[in-house]
Amino acid sequence: MPELSLDVLTYTNTLESAGFNRTQAEAIARGTVQMQAQHFDTLVTREHFDHTMERIDQRFKGVDKRFEGIDKRLNALAGELAPMKIQLTLHTWMMGLIIIVLVVPQLQEWFAVG
Repeated sequence: MPELSLDVLTYTNTLESAGFNRTQAEAIARGTVQMQAQHFDTLVTREHFDHTMERIDQRFKGVDKRFEGIDKRLNALAGELAPMKIQLTLHTWMMGLIIIVLVVPQLQEWFAVG
């Protein structure tokens, strides 16, 4: 694990040259060092990060394989449903014709002004 190294004096001088007064620059530098020291154990090395990313990639490959199987099943189901869609369209047109032939004349008879 790399060591935490921050030169407080150099950082303070850099802050001062950026426009902070000496007290502000020292407070910021000390706060930064404290913050880094408190969270140093949560830092990740490049090797650990790469290893974790490799494990995530492997898991996603498994998920991709499962989705490929689902895609194949959905495509097969779509092929099975295509004839049913044609049949449903035909039935819809037939019902429309029945309504026009039977219901419309009956409605005309009921509402005829006479």
